[in-house]
Amino acid sequence: MAEFIGTWEIVSCIPLAETGAPGKSGIEGTRFSLDNMGDVTWTLSEGAKQFPLFQCETYEVYKSSLSGVVLRFGAGCTGHIIEFRAEHPENQDTMLLSCESWCLLQCRRVFSGEFNSPVLSTFSLLPALEEGYFSDLTITAANNKQFAVHTCILKLGAPSIDWAEQPPPLSGLPEDVLGTVLHFIYSESLPANLDEDTAHQCRTVAQSLLGLEKLVNMCDQYLNNMALKQQIVKLVSDMHACAHQIIGNFSSKTSTSDHLVEPLNSNPAKLCYVVKQSVREAAVAFVKLLELCDLYCKHKPELSRKERHEIVHYAKSRLPIFMSQLHRFLQAVKVTFSAMSPSQRQDMAAYLVLELPLPNRKLAFTTLSPGLFLLVGFDTCYKRSKRQGIEGILDMLAAVILEVKSAVEQLILALTSSEVNHSPSRSVMETLKASLKSILHLREMSKLRNCHQRIAFILVHLLQKKESFNDMTSANKVRSVSRNLEQLIEELPIFLLRLEEVMAALDDKLEWREFKFCFKVGTAKVVSGAGSTVTNKTFVYSI
Repeated sequence: MAEFIGTWEIVSCIPLAETGAPGKSGIEGTRFSLDNMGDVTWTLSEGAKQFPLFQCETYEVYKSSLSGVVLRFGAGCTGHIIEFRAEHPENQDTMLLSCESWCLLQCRRVFSGEFNSPVLSTFSLLPALEEGYFSDLTITAANNKQFAVHTCILKLGAPSIDWAEQPPPLSGLPEDVLGTVLHFIYSESLPANLDEDTAHQCRTVAQSLLGLEKLVNMCDQYLNNMALKQQIVKLVSDMHACAHQIIGNFSSKTSTSDHLVEPLNSNPAKLCYVVKQSVREAAVAFVKLLELCDLYCKHKPELSRKERHEIVHYAKSRLPIFMSQLHRFLQAVKVTFSAMSPSQRQDMAAYLVLELPLPNRKLAFTTLSPGLFLLVGFDTCYKRSKRQGIEGILDMLAAVILEVKSAVEQLILALTSSEVNHSPSRSVMETLKASLKSILHLREMSKLRNCHQRIAFILVHLLQKKESFNDMTSANKVRSVSRNLEQLIEELPIFLLRLEEVMAALDDKLEWREFKFCFKVGTAKVVSGAGSTVTNKTFVYSI
């Protein structure tokens, strides 16, 4: 909302947790700027320590029927969301933020004239270079393009270079390279339209001259950021390729001879093989998604605000394409299964019950990446069952869920033992920091316990289904699987309809700021969760 945009200063902080000593919290005077793009920038007061709150980099404002106006700060290193109930009277420059069980923050709006620094924007001498007025030196590029420059500014930006030489230093360079070097000397920044080839050439030139080490570093940073964006584009392209392969698997037909083309729905063995290959492609796409989140979170501090926004814009632009591919996949599955005759469904059910083989591969455990860690663990469990067909799959699922349940229990115990204990001798600032960490820790514990309850419920339900299925005769098992196939065929059009509704609402309801908030929080949560999994691998090794 527009009334929240601007710079705010924390005037007072009232802890809601018990503090060991009276006094100020130490965060008074800290300022935060909320911009119209959904970003938040923190300027800590002297003596303030880093809190999880001050690591948040994005925000959103929404209205709740129960809480009123809520200001949510999110992202940071762990993807935590910290919510404040906001009381902001109209036409007033004050705001009261209350975070349940933590603190009350009284804030006031800061106007531009109140900033301590008299310089509100980066000072640049570029107009002098662009206009060329009062120049006393001319440097000529390789194509005879002349740059009117100023010796005093050149000596200030690169004092180690002898600008009195004839011909002047930098003469004869390509126009774009010479322009970039001069742009840096006059503004200590790189031009907005810089390309990779020019950056490489500028780096080479700067390395050969004294006093331009900062230009070398800036070119390196630019090239690293460009490589990062290319890596992200490559990962997204790989995910699209996986989705395309899955769609192609269900859209293709098998050839049993040079003249006979057999559809998938008439070949149970081939259809099951296609399903397994598609699951494998989906697993590869999931690993690519983990790598993308890890890359973005690891390198986002090195990216400029503009570069971060470009990546988020790119991610948002690919979302409709992924949704379209999901729609095409469901459509292909619908066509494949809907075309089955009753006898083909019966053959498929019989194959699933009596003949479906289990994989007999032995994969090594690795922690090359969090995604590979999880994939290998799942595949290792999959081959434990000695039964064939549906019974073997049910045994495998029960074993996996049981081990997940056990691992979550051990993880809860480990995290419970590390809960924060409040000391009565702490200062107000230390108590604030510890209480916020404790609140976030308890929130994660609550989510883990809810997850554990759901896993336990799923396990009980699955064991009941497994026991009931195992007690059936072979004929009844075939009929049961056949009925489930029919139910899948009946429900697929409903899934497609709901997906089409979501696709239609994407552009209208998912605005840029909302997507950016979800993207930043989501990527941080994925990386934090994967990192916690690897950190606690002694508990989840068997999975």
